[in-house]
Amino acid sequence: MLLQHNNARSHTSTATSGERGHLKGIDFTCDAKVQAAMGKWFQEEPEEFYSDRFEKLAQCWELGIE
Repeated sequence: MLLQHNNARSHTSTATSGERGHLKGIDFTCDAKVQAAMGKWFQEEPEEFYSDRFEKLAQCWELGIE
């Protein structure tokens, strides 16, 4: 299985900047609490959030193949 990764560093990525920093400043005491918070966040995101990112991923793959 081939995995594709974006080269953006996490501290400069749009998804981890202040725009979407919903976990900023929260101290989690265990992995289960992190997983619960992320699960809640994933469920709250609109469908467009995912479809837009899948479209961008497909474009990156096409550029890599070309």
